[in-house]
Amino acid sequence: MATLVAERAQMGSFTLLAVLGSGSSRQLLDDLFVQSKYRPGLSCHHRLPLAAYQAGSILVIWDYTRLGEDSRKFILLQPGQSCSHLFFSKDAEHLLGFWRCNGRPMLAVWRTSSGMKVAEHTLSDVAAASPIWVDYHRETEHLVILHELSVVSASVFFTDESLSLRPVAMGSLGSLGTAESKLLAVRLINDARHFAVAEADAVHFWSYAGPRSVPQQVLRVDLPKPLRSFEVEGRLAYLLPEQGKLQVMNFQGERVQVAQTSLQPSSFDAKGGTVCVGCADGSLMLSRNPCPDRWKTWPCPAQLSMDGIPPGILWLTLAANEDYACVCFEDATHGVIHLSSGQYVALRAGHVGGIGNISMAPLLRAPVSLAGRVLDMERILRTKALAFLSVGDQRRCPLNRRGLGCIAWPKQGPPARGFLERLPNLPVKGYESWGGPVAKGR
Repeated sequence: MATLVAERAQMGSFTLLAVLGSGSSRQLLDDLFVQSKYRPGLSCHHRLPLAAYQAGSILVIWDYTRLGEDSRKFILLQPGQSCSHLFFSKDAEHLLGFWRCNGRPMLAVWRTSSGMKVAEHTLSDVAAASPIWVDYHRETEHLVILHELSVVSASVFFTDESLSLRPVAMGSLGSLGTAESKLLAVRLINDARHFAVAEADAVHFWSYAGPRSVPQQVLRVDLPKPLRSFEVEGRLAYLLPEQGKLQVMNFQGERVQVAQTSLQPSSFDAKGGTVCVGCADGSLMLSRNPCPDRWKTWPCPAQLSMDGIPPGILWLTLAANEDYACVCFEDATHGVIHLSSGQYVALRAGHVGGIGNISMAPLLRAPVSLAGRVLDMERILRTKALAFLSVGDQRRCPLNRRGLGCIAWPKQGPPARGFLERLPNLPVKGYESWGGPVAKGR
């Protein structure tokens, strides 16, 4: 079963980017924007309106403030290459991608203007199948990578102007990442001397600037509730537990008093004195104070909750001087919101699971009775014509009905979500296995 990876600007033309074979039920989400437990799927530049993500066998560099084909650049990857982390350089001239090759963690650097690969580095000679955790600090130009063998090891490098790597520190982090407490994230701190590692039940601060060039633990903070998400900004650490409100902590392990959100957060990001929280009802809450004292709320886009069930927010990241936020919803819609106005400048539809069927639409023709009676009939046909219908997995719908999620892709204009309801007591061949066939052109 194939998964379609496609893009459409709100008024642009449909472009097929790739077809992913034998995807899991969340293949599209994982390959596009959404963060998994170990990595973010989307990287945004801190100053420019640029985002990068992997779609199938290509990397996409996307200017989300522009429309049309000029808004995207593509980088062709090696067969089987899957980047777990992407970072822009400070000047946006290069894109850094991390992945495993034969079990060994690798770094590749591409020039964003041409897509040419200009450097490639092997970060460890030891092969393993476990995930890697990476952070890159654009100001200090340090990068840290954690990879797990029998124990978790950390390596810190400095990236110079020639794109070569100079080792700064490396060593074991002891008992981190045990079976009872999985690693969630690693973050470099602005002082170019420390990094923080978050587990489900603790946050550890490590120094890597000592004379031995070996990471040394300087602080451990145990957490009363399992942690879902973690971020560091300035001299503050932000903690989002699985159940509970967003917490802010200083580097002494002391909690800082902040205004709480009215809803349970599902995701968040903190950058440049701005904190943005995503909620299960698809709304965003924004504070321009690093220790939030009040929140401004933006509701879920109306076009995403037409069936009365707004999708929750799985993941978000602040971008472009904190003027924008890139958001991934539970229904695989990916949006970019302008935070000052609350307007979504881009909304891109997708299927949560693998696509069961794609039905091409028949050629749309005008009735003979209308010939000569309607001005510019060809233009009307172009704007109303449907290109194809993609049918995905079962989805939740009002009144607990069973059915298949579908997206209608017109030749012009934005796509529209729909629902193919399964009628009661009406057997459909193949329905239970993947959702059933859809008649061509219907």
